[in-house]
Amino acid sequence: MNKNRLTQRLIATAGMTLIGLASFGLVSKAGAVGITGGSYTLDNHPDGSASSPFYGLRLDGLLSGKSKDIYTFNFTEGGASVALDYDDTSNTINISGTAYGGLDQGDSYSAPELFSINFTYRNVQQVAGDDDLWVDGSQAGSSTGTITRQTSGDVYNLADFSGANAYSFRLGDGDNNQGHRGHQGISGWGWLNHAPADQDPSLSPHLYSSDWLFTAQSKPAAVPESPLTAGALALLVGGFIALKRKQRIA
Repeated sequence: MNKNRLTQRLIATAGMTLIGLASFGLVSKAGAVGITGGSYTLDNHPDGSASSPFYGLRLDGLLSGKSKDIYTFNFTEGGASVALDYDDTSNTINISGTAYGGLDQGDSYSAPELFSINFTYRNVQQVAGDDDLWVDGSQAGSSTGTITRQTSGDVYNLADFSGANAYSFRLGDGDNNQGHRGHQGISGWGWLNHAPADQDPSLSPHLYSSDWLFTAQSKPAAVPESPLTAGALALLVGGFIALKRKQRIA
């Protein structure tokens, strides 16, 4: 076999190797199951019982203390942007960002404003027999955070609440991957207690309804370059250069 044909075969082999490795990476990523550590963009859930306006958080009586007053918070409109960060090393979930909302008056808000949210769930674990995550109901009250009115700076304390439920918060697509309340992707839902800044929300009575209900989409992460892929690319480029030199000499 002459050198020219050998070089061409090396180039073809390197090209096929590169394509194969890239394809393997795509298949592996697409076939992954469960919720991995990382950042997620949050959106309003399509099945909130008080919508519209649509929302990702509802805290009835937040400003008035009256459960008849429905306060909801939109995660995507009016300057809102809320994210979830799951740390699978410390087993925590942090929900933070800016929400838009206020007193729900049917199809609109009364005097809507922006609110800052910062809440951390602790003791996050995988649901037995499923790929969802949750916080066991026995741990309710140990996960805390705040929601703050950006106009006035008034702070309200938040704590997780489970009531008669097995968990205080759940993230995933429900039992047997059937989705939660009509949404087939990842949803987050769970109950909260709230109280003014000088009070402990875990000791406050639960006002119905006060809970999260949102959807979550994983933020794309940079895929690290595989050494094998880099090697195949180097072989492909090197073979091409060698072939061009051979052609010039001939």
